[in-house]
Amino acid sequence: MGKSVTSVDKAIQHASESIPVEANTVFDRYITQVPICGFGELGLCCHTCMQGPCKIDPFGEEPIKGSCGASADTIVARNFVRAVAGGTSAHVDHARHVLEVLEKAAKGSVPYTIKDETKLKAIAEKLGFDTKLPVKELALKLVEAAEKNFTDLHGELAWLKLYALKKRQDIWKRLGVTPTNALREIVEAMHRTTMGVDADPVNLILGAIKLGLVDGYGGLQLATDLHDILFGTPQPVVSEANLGVLKEDAVNVAVHGHVPLLSEKIVEWARKLEDKAKEAGAKDGINVVGI
Repeated sequence: MGKSVTSVDKAIQHASESIPVEANTVFDRYITQVPICGFGELGLCCHTCMQGPCKIDPFGEEPIKGSCGASADTIVARNFVRAVAGGTSAHVDHARHVLEVLEKAAKGSVPYTIKDETKLKAIAEKLGFDTKLPVKELALKLVEAAEKNFTDLHGELAWLKLYALKKRQDIWKRLGVTPTNALREIVEAMHRTTMGVDADPVNLILGAIKLGLVDGYGGLQLATDLHDILFGTPQPVVSEANLGVLKEDAVNVAVHGHVPLLSEKIVEWARKLEDKAKEAGAKDGINVVGI
């Protein structure tokens, strides 16, 4: 045990000595990029095919079209839709990861538990399930319903139907932007923004609206519900912010919450290893902060 503590002491000392006096921040790195490319900043640069990158003159002079014939409006719309598709894919894949863990938790094959049975039953009731079923069986039914957000080729996005106002849904149907399933819409967006496919900027922007609905309902809302079931619904707390959250006499661990499956375990083990950290010389133990 003595050797283990000594090794930790040396590691902590080495880490503290290796921290630079001045940290390189996002603001420092931004300065090295100045001047920013004007074509890129205006969205007038296209590199979606190997004929490019192409640029459009913002003052109406040549070049006014890309090599494929795409106008400024088409290029800006394509770039925007691809950016939205990227963000949507991040939130949708996030929800998919948590859904997989909930299924495994219900089957008892991973070290996670269902902490908010009330939230589980509330959503199950909205879906029309018998809330008197055993918790794990109810969770598996919810998982099956949520999977339709990714697999239903002929219906509508499951969580959108569950949460969106009917009046809104009617408007989206009229505009033709009601999503079927999350994965299809992301794939379709990448397809439509490829050279030689959709060149209508208005139609492309409508596709971005469809992706927004996928992001909100098939990504963020779904992930939020699953997080609440697995980790408990969050409650307001009094907290601290900025660099003041770091403690000089603690092992500081900074985690981000994009996919809290890992950060939840870090918090759990930080509590378990608190005494070990103090034995190793960290007077204030382990300090987990969000970033």
